[in-house]
Amino acid sequence: MRAACALAAALALAGCGGEDLKNCAALRTSAPQQALAHCNSALANHLVFGQRRAQAFIDRGTLRADAREWDLAIADFGRAIAVEKLAPANRVIAYYDRGSARLQKGDLEGALADLGEALKIDPKHADALSNRALARRMKGDFDGAIGDASDALRTNPKHAKALVQRGAARLLKGDGQGALADLDEAVRLDPALGAARNVRGVIHRARGDSRSAFVDFEAALKLDPKDAAALRNRASILVARRDFERALADLDASLKLEPQSLEALVRRAALREERQDFKGGIADLDAAARLAPKNPGIFYGRGLMLAKTGALERALADLERSLELDPRRADGYNARGWIRLQKKDLAGAVADFDRALALNPRHLLALGNRTQAHMQAGDHARTLADLEALGRLAPESRNHRSIGLMQFYLGRYAESAAAMGEALRQAPGEHYAAIWRYLAQSRLGQAKEARAALAEAARTLPAKWPAAAVEHYLGRANEPAVFAAANDPDPKKRADQLCEANFYVAMGKLLRNQGAQAVPQLQAAEKDCPRDFAEYSGAVIELKKMKAR
Repeated sequence: MRAACALAAALALAGCGGEDLKNCAALRTSAPQQALAHCNSALANHLVFGQRRAQAFIDRGTLRADAREWDLAIADFGRAIAVEKLAPANRVIAYYDRGSARLQKGDLEGALADLGEALKIDPKHADALSNRALARRMKGDFDGAIGDASDALRTNPKHAKALVQRGAARLLKGDGQGALADLDEAVRLDPALGAARNVRGVIHRARGDSRSAFVDFEAALKLDPKDAAALRNRASILVARRDFERALADLDASLKLEPQSLEALVRRAALREERQDFKGGIADLDAAARLAPKNPGIFYGRGLMLAKTGALERALADLERSLELDPRRADGYNARGWIRLQKKDLAGAVADFDRALALNPRHLLALGNRTQAHMQAGDHARTLADLEALGRLAPESRNHRSIGLMQFYLGRYAESAAAMGEALRQAPGEHYAAIWRYLAQSRLGQAKEARAALAEAARTLPAKWPAAAVEHYLGRANEPAVFAAANDPDPKKRADQLCEANFYVAMGKLLRNQGAQAVPQLQAAEKDCPRDFAEYSGAVIELKKMKAR
C-alpha cells in the first residue's frame, strides 16, 4: 500500500494525504487556520511518512512560528529532524527553522547549536549565517557576529538582513560610522525592511541625532505596526521630548506584543516614576524582577522607588539584594545609606557612604549625604571636612553659609565670619548669613565692626522674618517685638520662627554677658527647634559651654 502511494504521489491522491500536504503549505499566508487543519490532517494520516511526513512537520512548525507559538514550533521542527534518512535539503531547513524559533524564544545556546548544524550541511546558507550573527551579538560576541554577517554577504552581497546584523554589531563595538554605512545600504537594498529602519534609528540615536532616529522609528512602524522594538525605541525619543502620553502608549503596545520584554518593563517603570505613578512603576519592576531575578539594576531601581513611597523596609531589602548581586555599585551604597539615615541609623549610614566614596571618591551625593549624617550625629568637625571636600569637587556650589556654621560651632569665629561674609556677598538678601556673621564677629570681640557690618547688610535685607532679629541686634526692636514678628498665623511657620526667636534673643543676652537670663530661651530653642535647624545645634553647643564653665 505504501509503495502504491509513493508511485502515485504526483497525482496527489486524497487518500495518501497529497491534498492536505499541498494546502498545508499553500494556505499558510492566506488562510493559516485552514492550513493548520490540513497539516494536522496530513500528520494524522498513517500513509504520510518519510520525507513527506517531515515536510508536514516543517510546514506545521512554520505556521506555529508565524503565530509565535515557539515551543510548539520547536517541537515540530524537532520531529522533522528525527525522521530517518531525512534529505539534506530538508534537514538544513528543519535545523535552520528550529534554530530561528529558539532565537526568537531567547534560547541563544540552542539557537547557536541548531544554526551551526544547518551550516555544517550548507556553509553558505546566508539566512542561517545572518541569524547566527544575531545570536552571537545577543551573547556579546560582536566579532563573531560581524564575521557571520560578512560571510553571509560574501554569499549574497544583497542580503539586507545580514547588513542589519553587521551594522548592529559594529555599533556595539563603537564603530558608529561603519554601522551607519551598513544600515544605509540595507535600507537602499530593501526599503520595506522595517528592522533596517529600526536599527538605523538606534544608530542615529546613539550618535545624538534624535530627529533622524525618530524618522526611522516612525518608518519602521509604518512598515510593521507590531514591531515591538521600534515601539520601545520611539518611546525613548518621545520621553526625551517629554511627550509622556504617547511614550506610555508605545510602551503599553510593545508589552502587549512582548509581555516579557525586560527593556519595555524597565522603561515603562522609569516613565511612570517620572509621572509620579510610583505604584505602577513598582508593579512594572515587580514583573521585571520575576523575569530577571539576578539583575542588580532592577532591585536598585525598585528600592529607590519604594523609598519614595515611604516603604523603607522593602526599599532596604531591595537595595541589600542589589548589593549582594553587585557589591561594587557605589550608587547602591549611597541609596542604602540614605535609607539608613532616614531610619536614624547614623553609624550604618556613614558606613555606607564611606563605602560609596571608597568606590567613587567623586560621588557628590554620597559626600553630601555623609555631611548630613555627620551633622545629625553632632560631629561638626567631620561635617566641616565633608563640606570643604564638596566645595573642592564642585566650587560653583560651595555652601559658604553651612561652612560658616560649622566653623562657628567649632569656635573658629574668624573663619566663620569670613565664610558668612562670602555667603552674604553671593546672596545679599540672606538674613541668616548676616546674623551669623554678626554673632561670629561679636564673639571675636569686634562688637563695633560687627554692628556696622550688620547695619550695612540690613539696607538690602528684605522686610520679612528674621528681619526682626537683625533689628533687635541693631537696637531698633526690643525682645517682645521679635516674638511678635515671629508669631505667624501659620502654625508650622509660627513654631519654627518662635524657636529661632528664642535662640537669637538668647544669643543677644550672651553677648551682653547675661548668661543666666539666656538659659531658659536656649533651653526652649533646644526643645522646640527641628533637629536640622542651625539654631538647634547652636543652642545645644551654647548650653554645653555654659555647663562646662
